[in-house]
Amino acid sequence: MDSDDQRRQRRVGTVVGNRTDKTISVQVEAVRRHPLYRKPVRVRRKLLAHDADNACDVGDVVEIVSSRPYSRRKRWRLTRIVNRATLTEEEQAAVEAASEAAQVVDVAPEVDVQAAADAPANAETEVEAATDTSAEAEADFAADAPESESR
Repeated sequence: MDSDDQRRQRRVGTVVGNRTDKTISVQVEAVRRHPLYRKPVRVRRKLLAHDADNACDVGDVVEIVSSRPYSRRKRWRLTRIVNRATLTEEEQAAVEAASEAAQVVDVAPEVDVQAAADAPANAETEVEAATDTSAEAEADFAADAPESESR
């Protein structure tokens, strides 16, 4: 099996996403020469790799190796972490906030209890008046309807 591992493709890249379970998104960068203009061009690809232990964090430099297909797009496997990321507190907070925002789906906004308690008591009656479906309101609506149709 050692000879099989030597024949497999290996890439070194930076982890740019680890939100999903046992999967990391690795950005691999290479410098190629443009075929027509002969100028060096930086080529970036994002590859999905299997991380069985969920050991990687965003910013880590990792080595991945080609493997059997784990899913439709995941065909790489994590072999080792080359260098751990040293994120500042602000960067770490931004990564955590983005991760939490991605996990929250269809959550109702929180009601500000203090603002509701400080609101005047007549605000509730104003809301009821605005949504009044009494017979008088229906009669007013019906009286207004023919005017708008005649125009």
